[in-house]
Amino acid sequence: MTPPDSQPKIIDHIPLAFDVDSILQRAGLETGPDHRVLSEKLAREAEALGSPKALHLVSAVRKETDTSVVIDGVIFTSRVVRVNLDRVDRVFPFVATCGWELDRWATARDAPLERRLADVISEVAVYQALAALKERLRDEHRLAIISRMSPGSLEDWPLPEQRLLFRVLGDTERAVSVRLAEDLIMLPRKSISGILFASEELFESCLLCARAECPVRLMPYDRELFTRKYS
Repeated sequence: MTPPDSQPKIIDHIPLAFDVDSILQRAGLETGPDHRVLSEKLAREAEALGSPKALHLVSAVRKETDTSVVIDGVIFTSRVVRVNLDRVDRVFPFVATCGWELDRWATARDAPLERRLADVISEVAVYQALAALKERLRDEHRLAIISRMSPGSLEDWPLPEQRLLFRVLGDTERAVSVRLAEDLIMLPRKSISGILFASEELFESCLLCARAECPVRLMPYDRELFTRKYS
């Protein structure tokens, strides 16, 4: 097992590749010729301009109580986090971003349709950065299944704990140009943060989220899971 390493590790120069049909579907648009031409144009611009990045740590985790854990000396309170980390002794706190280049490019769109597509493209870019980070962790730490949790994704792990996560992550603004605003919004806007961890079964917060319409849902809602595993 790789020992915990408090030094942040950065991934950049992440190549981007966008599928036009997926972009249109995610934007809720029909795949007509006009939409396809515009989406193709914006996708190629974003691929040339974008510079997504990701930062992660290799951190020790200790179980504090039935509803809390300690990561790098910082206490996080969540029953779901506590149970999910019951059998692991290291986690990978992270932040990933589409980068300021795509953020400024997207917000500069004047036409509503272009703005909508550019927003989706920027969102896809940050998930490609997250995918690159997971691939790095698989290679370096020989992880088979990598699960994820993020502050604010569930009522059980509320958004204010984002401040604690960024305390663990350190100077993210200097490292990957991501900062946490006072209202707990990350800037650039298309950024994601949380913890990654090895697990026997894949976990995403979607499993415990009953929100009907979610454009970034990765797994179906499991109505019985919380009672079965976390109560």
